[in-house]
Amino acid sequence: AQLDHPKVHPRVHTRESRFVFATLGRHDNGGDEDATPRPPQSFGCVDLAAAGGSGELVDAWHAGPRRLVDEATLVAMAPADASEDVDERAVWLIAPIFDGETRTTSYVVLDGRRLSDGPVCELHLPEGTFVPWGLHGCWQEPASS
Repeated sequence: AQLDHPKVHPRVHTRESRFVFATLGRHDNGGDEDATPRPPQSFGCVDLAAAGGSGELVDAWHAGPRRLVDEATLVAMAPADASEDVDERAVWLIAPIFDGETRTTSYVVLDGRRLSDGPVCELHLPEGTFVPWGLHGCWQEPASS
């Protein structure tokens, strides 16, 4: 698969992780036979432990024709609790989608455990407003008191 903007669960980003979320240049794995560059139109989740440690695309959502996905921001679904193991797929992916046909931008929220179900929410920016493809972003959790 053609991956870009790789991200892991925010609570494991400095440790070994099993799942990686990324933008995809195609909506399926493609394999080694098809390395033709394609525009980023999907989000995917790769299980690094699958296929004998070679990794495998295990879930994906395709935004549709003429819709370009951009770098997602991952937000943990549950509050931090050091005593519990982290479900690495329990994240919200929040990302802008540029529609080349209508020249509009929307923001989607995807459940990292079920990307293929599509957005749980999509917010369209006001007509005539769009975010040019190529924006980068991040999420900062509030400081503990």
